[in-house]
Amino acid sequence: QLLKMLEEYNHNELHLHHTWKPDHKTYFNRPDPLYWQEAMRRYHMDTNGWRDIAQHVTLLPDGRFVTGRDFRLNPASVAGYNTNAFMVEMIGDFDIGRDPFDGPQKESALKLSRWFDKRGKYIRFHNETSSKSCPGTSINKYDFMKAVRTCEDCYALPLLREGSRGDDVRTMQEKLKLLGYEVGTVDGIFGSKTK
Repeated sequence: QLLKMLEEYNHNELHLHHTWKPDHKTYFNRPDPLYWQEAMRRYHMDTNGWRDIAQHVTLLPDGRFVTGRDFRLNPASVAGYNTNAFMVEMIGDFDIGRDPFDGPQKESALKLSRWFDKRGKYIRFHNETSSKSCPGTSINKYDFMKAVRTCEDCYALPLLREGSRGDDVRTMQEKLKLLGYEVGTVDGIFGSKTK
């Protein structure tokens, strides 16, 4: 049902987060999705001063989604990347040694990510642009994306070369820069410094 709803929109990125608190144990002490959704909304509005709950959807441990912020509005997600992004908050603490990221919750996260990825949209982990571990140190981005792209109808990744332009080039430049390479301006244009 969520994927059908998303067809009405044209978000340019998917942002993945974890709650850290509540973790799975806390959630299952009171497994009431609407209670936790409202608790997050109150915290985001009353404590953080935001206009609404940060996320568009919350992913429950059983794999179901609960809707939050209006899909037409930008999330309070990743500074500098919120414009036209879609944010999911996964209930759990997925740092190493804490909650397992598996079962229906993982499958729903992969299915949603696959839907965005097939449309050429970037899947952004919060920790890519933040010192936070979110969505958890146990979730390796490379392995996650490999699982997203492992399916019956797999498709080729874009070939990037000098002269290529777009979001894929920008993402590559950002990652190279994070690794300490001099790529010049991160502008989405594959020029001589991006080689």
